Amino acid sequence: MHLQPGQPYPSHEPYGRPGIKPSSQVAQHIWGAWQYPEATKPEKDFQRPRQDIKNKDISGFWTTNKGYPGKALHFVNEDVRTADGKSSTRRRNKKMKEKVCRKDFTSAEKVGKQRDEYPFYSTREGAVQGYENTFKDTPASWNFSILPVETDHNKNAGNQTWFLMATRSG
Repeated sequence: MHLQPGQPYPSHEPYGRPGIKPSSQVAQHIWGAWQYPEATKPEKDFQRPRQDIKNKDISGFWTTNKGYPGKALHFVNEDVRTADGKSSTRRRNKKMKEKVCRKDFTSAEKVGKQRDEYPFYSTREGAVQGYENTFKDTPASWNFSILPVETDHNKNAGNQTWFLMATRSG
């Protein structure tokens, strides 16, 4: 199944079990990023003029939708600095997430919601990759996804993420 840019991916709630606090919008966002990376935002880079992003390949799933093994996520501590030493990796992740939200989502799409990012901001593979040379000698990469989701879903998923990161990241 191939989706056009901006077309929503199919509904999927792998964690929507009874007794689990609502987080299905985040689960759906992650699943969609794995299965349909070309349908995620950002769709364009931040060059002038903005160029279409092609061949997105989002880490964190054991196999990709292209049939080859997926890539692991790598947890980064809060004190890990960018290659230029000017910022922490996590701070730059958050900064890029906010930039994508300002440029790629309308006010109506964001009202009453939090901005979810995948891969998580606590990983090397997060939105920080949108910056050139964040890590030594690395070009900018757009292999991440940002999506506004309901606040309670994002908070509940964030609490569950610490368990996931402790057990599944390298």
